[in-house]
Amino acid sequence: MARKTETIGTDPNRYSVLKNELGQYFEDQIFNLTTLALKKYLNMPNKKIFLKQTPRIGDNGKDITIKSKININDLFLQNFQLHNKNEINIYIECKSTNQKMLTFNSIITNVIKSKYDYIDYFVLVTNSSIIPETYLSLYKELKSQNIEFILVDQYILSLYVHQLNFKELNLPLYNNKVNICLKYQVLQTKLLGKVKYKVFMLFRNYTEKMQFIDIKLLTNENWIMSDNTNIKILVSPYSSMIKEYDFEQVSYDGVDDLKVLIDNEEYDGNPVFSIKGINIQQNFITPFLGENHNDIKTAIIKSVRQAPSFIYIWGEAGIGKSRIIEEIDKELDGSNFDIKYIELKQNNDKSIKYLKNDLIKNNIIEDNISDNLIDILKNSKNDYRNIIIIIDDFHNANLKTIRQIRELNKVNLDISIIICGRNDYSEGTSNYYSFIQWTLENKRENTYEVKHFKSKDTMYLIKTLINNIPTEALKKISICSKNNPQFIIQFIEYLLETDIVKIVNRNTLGIINIDSFNSKNFIPNKLENLYSCRLNNLLNSFDNDNYVNLLFLLSVFDGKISSSILSNYFKNYDILIEELVKRRYIKFGEMYTVKFTHESQLVFFTHLINKNRKYKETVANIIINNKDIFFDDLSNEKIGRLYLWIKEFNSAKQSFNTIIQQVKNTSNISNFNIDTSIYKYLFDIYELFKNDKNNMYLLEQILKTRVYIALHHLTPIKAIEDCNKCYDFIKKNRGLKSNIKFINSIKSLQAHALLNAGHLLDGELILKELLSTWLINNDDFESHSFFDVLDRLSAIYIKYNCFELAENYNKLEIMYANNLQDDSLLAIAYRTKSKLYFYQDGNKAKDCLEKVSNLYINSSSERIQLSNQLSILIYEMHYNDNCNWQEIKTEAEKIKDNASKKSYDMVLIRSYMILAVCYLKLSKNNKDLRFVKKLIDDGISASIRLGIPGYIWQFYNLLAIVFLKLKKDSNEIFKVFETIYYLLFEQNLLYIGNRLLCFGNIMVISNIGFFYQKISEKAFNEKMSTITYSGNSLLQKQNKESLDKGMVSKINQEYLKKQFKLAENKDVLFVDKTSLLSKNQNFHFLIDDETHYFIVLS
Repeated sequence: MARKTETIGTDPNRYSVLKNELGQYFEDQIFNLTTLALKKYLNMPNKKIFLKQTPRIGDNGKDITIKSKININDLFLQNFQLHNKNEINIYIECKSTNQKMLTFNSIITNVIKSKYDYIDYFVLVTNSSIIPETYLSLYKELKSQNIEFILVDQYILSLYVHQLNFKELNLPLYNNKVNICLKYQVLQTKLLGKVKYKVFMLFRNYTEKMQFIDIKLLTNENWIMSDNTNIKILVSPYSSMIKEYDFEQVSYDGVDDLKVLIDNEEYDGNPVFSIKGINIQQNFITPFLGENHNDIKTAIIKSVRQAPSFIYIWGEAGIGKSRIIEEIDKELDGSNFDIKYIELKQNNDKSIKYLKNDLIKNNIIEDNISDNLIDILKNSKNDYRNIIIIIDDFHNANLKTIRQIRELNKVNLDISIIICGRNDYSEGTSNYYSFIQWTLENKRENTYEVKHFKSKDTMYLIKTLINNIPTEALKKISICSKNNPQFIIQFIEYLLETDIVKIVNRNTLGIINIDSFNSKNFIPNKLENLYSCRLNNLLNSFDNDNYVNLLFLLSVFDGKISSSILSNYFKNYDILIEELVKRRYIKFGEMYTVKFTHESQLVFFTHLINKNRKYKETVANIIINNKDIFFDDLSNEKIGRLYLWIKEFNSAKQSFNTIIQQVKNTSNISNFNIDTSIYKYLFDIYELFKNDKNNMYLLEQILKTRVYIALHHLTPIKAIEDCNKCYDFIKKNRGLKSNIKFINSIKSLQAHALLNAGHLLDGELILKELLSTWLINNDDFESHSFFDVLDRLSAIYIKYNCFELAENYNKLEIMYANNLQDDSLLAIAYRTKSKLYFYQDGNKAKDCLEKVSNLYINSSSERIQLSNQLSILIYEMHYNDNCNWQEIKTEAEKIKDNASKKSYDMVLIRSYMILAVCYLKLSKNNKDLRFVKKLIDDGISASIRLGIPGYIWQFYNLLAIVFLKLKKDSNEIFKVFETIYYLLFEQNLLYIGNRLLCFGNIMVISNIGFFYQKISEKAFNEKMSTITYSGNSLLQKQNKESLDKGMVSKINQEYLKKQFKLAENKDVLFVDKTSLLSKNQNFHFLIDDETHYFIVLS
């Protein structure tokens, strides 16, 4: 139960003023008042509004009903909009009281009854008011059915009665005009041994304008507020906004009081309120924590108990996927379930064969089944027990395995399958991440993403595990862990190994070395540092290196090795295993194997070997000097790496021969079908040949292949990292250092990667450097590399709205492609030209797209063909006045499905955008709009997951339009526009160059302006004055100085006035009106018909 209501500011509601004019009399007069207000509508010839007062008994939770086929303005100072509906239903509940506040029980029953009717607005009219907790409960009840809740309290009702000169209700006005009133209540809850305050704030805007309010936490030394100390609120005219905030004490060093500042120009009350000190108590729960983790476990158990299921669990390393599986296994133990587990290794076929043998051994499949995964799983069953097969480490899946799993989703199996893998890009190809995306879209009900602990779970776990932990240590461990439970577990292992703590019982540790524990410097900042501390302790505990060597061997074998292999090599195998199990480095796996207790240990030891020559030599000599023991379980490429580590180069070359020949036989890297599995060994092969002057061409091809795989099959960021590594190689290699053509090809690829990653400024700088190099000596370029420079420069200046610059570079690339007689390059050039002219000349854009289609007609690149088909669809959406949205939707869905299957990442993301726009144009109601939002969410998710950020701001622009159409809370819409602004800023797209409208950022900036213009002129000026373009650098300097002095309204006043007027008329902002745009009669903006905001597609 929340505490009593406190008021900040003046409360203008005059309570208990009607005396005997309550109950039915009050309802009758509200009906009369409503009739008076709607008189002009009710007397219309073609009746559009139907008003009714319901019977006193049996009205099922409503007193007055309105059915309207038109928008109603200024009823109770509120506006009621159709929102693309044919008609709306409004329920008015009349509640009068002689008490100070309406009680929750007096209204909730009628709200519950009403929310199951088909209504759009629920209006509570009262001669009193309600407390924040009641408002929040009513709001949530109604919002669950998409019903808008409107509160007409005594003050608003009085204002309205006096406005209409309605004499039948004796409601006096408060003497002074009140603008803003805030009421709050505080609910105290215990969490993680600390007290957490939940504060319900009810903001009442009694002005004619939308109010912009800042909530700032002042005493932020001891307290945190909803994970954000600056929360902005928008409250519509004569409306309410309820917000629920959490305040949690995290320190004792600051002021005891919790102080919050309410910042608003119209606010006329005391802007600060305080919550006083608290008492801290501890609670204990079981070590399996995490609300998300427990929900996933519960849902999966429910699913497999009901019927055979296909389930997917995705999450980053150390996040708790394995722990969830262990808890499922523990809960199902002893029941009618048989769980089989497999860790998928790089050699998928070998892992699958292990699984098959285990299933045969347990009479789950017959021994005549093939080694094909589809056959194995289709034929798995047991007439007496429920079978669950868990496939872990699915990030190691190759394309063949991924396709087989997708195919199995179409089959009714007799078993349940649970698939687990990482989603943090530490492992896995683009095919794998496309598969994750496919499960999230097509198998959403059985796909789970494991999230980080919440802060409360992290701190609770630490306090549960360590008795009486000092506050400073608790804070530091919590912060360092970044809410990853694996860090906490490894930290506990470190404390145990260093005798700082002792085990009190099965789940609890006690501190025995107080001085060490209270030291602020002993806590490692990262998981890697924790592992280093543990490793040093292991090395110092024994005279021989066998313990560490076993762990190194385990990492070479991808974290799991046969017990028989280890026992054949280590004479004291049993002693080693016992100690390492005791220290929780290793555990026993399936099929008589030993493995790391956690995958993050594999990452650590692999990285440790790779950066230490001594460790490399040690582990390589152990394996190579005992070939008969180890070689059968290693691939040729792994063996080649081991030979490289001990400098047996001829043997290494022989082991790497398959990859070497593949790279040698590739004439044009950009056009060959790359086997992405070779990616991880390419730098090894470079090391093998780096001093071989006769193989310089091979070295170049190796490095370019590595970068190309990262750029087109992994993520742009990995490609940037690989380019930086290539530069390190170049500095140390005379042959490469002197080959300017090769260096420039790497720079060109790096620029491409930077642009794909949204780093336009960095990419542009490299391209300009390359261009200046070409101007000095054009022989310093490979033909394809220089073409890419021209094409990327044209692309950048399109995004900067610099038409002439982009056009010149495009003309050069077309000429260059013609001279080379290369149709594929020519097609790329015309594709860029179509983008250049898209907003300037629709006919030229269409002509270019047709040329691209003709040039690609015999191309083997389906990805590029599909991309061009999407561009043609976008053209139709803009320029065809009779656009058939249904046909475009059908075509886009086909392309999306194809792109999803074949991992055409950019095509997939663009197809989401086109589909979202099609469904938006075809939408008829809020349900349709919510489906549009789902498509947008899927598109944003795919962009993030696949590492392609360039389209995210376009998705958010579309999301803002959907929210506007759904009449979402103003604060929600505000947050979306703030996100759009931030994304444009991050990609340097707030710079609009010569303002010649080549790219959609200008339209999206215009949308931002439209929104802020509705807030206030000050808000508009503040946001729009940050837009930069050619020729206004001095103006920007002046703007900043003015901003620093708080002179927002005076910044470039005349220019901003013009933009403000354009925003009022929903006209495109900032465009140079003397440009080709003003003369062009063939251009069609793509605009949402209801909001008149610009829709942007590229």
